[in-house]
Amino acid sequence: MLAICLTPMTEDQVPDQEALKRHLRFMLQGGLTDENSMMIINGSTAEAHSLGIEDRKRLLEAALEEINGRMGVVAGCQHTDINVVTELMKHAKSAGASCAMVLPPYYYRTSEEGLLDFYARLSDRCDMDIVIYNNVSASGMDISVEMYEKLIAHAKIAGVKECTNDFSKMAEAAAALGDKMVIISGHGIIYEPYSAIAGVHTFNSSEACFMPGYARKVWELRKEGNYEEEKKMRDHLRPYFKLVSEISGEQGANGVISLIKYLTDLAGSYMGPGKTPVVPLTEMQKDRARQVFAQIR
Repeated sequence: MLAICLTPMTEDQVPDQEALKRHLRFMLQGGLTDENSMMIINGSTAEAHSLGIEDRKRLLEAALEEINGRMGVVAGCQHTDINVVTELMKHAKSAGASCAMVLPPYYYRTSEEGLLDFYARLSDRCDMDIVIYNNVSASGMDISVEMYEKLIAHAKIAGVKECTNDFSKMAEAAAALGDKMVIISGHGIIYEPYSAIAGVHTFNSSEACFMPGYARKVWELRKEGNYEEEKKMRDHLRPYFKLVSEISGEQGANGVISLIKYLTDLAGSYMGPGKTPVVPLTEMQKDRARQVFAQIR
């Protein structure tokens, strides 16, 4: 699975590299190893879109130093400037990351021609495998399965983190292209074991931030093909999935970041505040989060 790693912040909303290392130790002590996980650093839930380029480089370096080869690292390299994406990818490659996760050009939706040009240029500039991040809410477009096939032919595409809300489209991608690239369920455990049955290779996990051992066990059951037990573990998390939906409806994705940070605090790994525009949960939301955490842990 791809374990999502948050970015701890100081009270002044400055990324805290030492706290990041501490949090990675918390996750690794939960049983995450190269046999069951890769770690995503500087992803969307880690608020990388709100961080400066040098901060992102330092965080990646700190993560790689702490992980020290114990598992592969996926480096988030999103930006609206292709030159900055190139810079981030080259840095990630030299620092020792396994691959780069890259959103399509965002802010204004691009054309298919622009999408091909973007990923092809990145591949020409940096000899590093790319995981396409198909995040519809961020890029304004849902890349089609046919487009994935064109991208594979033009760029070094190793996989796609598929965040479409259309499960049938994700299953179609697995059926059509599963032998050519890795299909990752971007919605995580909530789609298990159905994504596994559909041939999707793996999933990312926000739960790995605050329940790394639980997320690891879900992955192990998936790998064994024990879908009945995997579904039981997935269903046990229903209160969490419901709370994510509620807070997302109230505050959007920034609210979900606050929720995951708060649950991670409750688990014993302090994250600090989110960075503006992320705001803390309300006292009512915190109370609900504590209740949910007590139910699922």
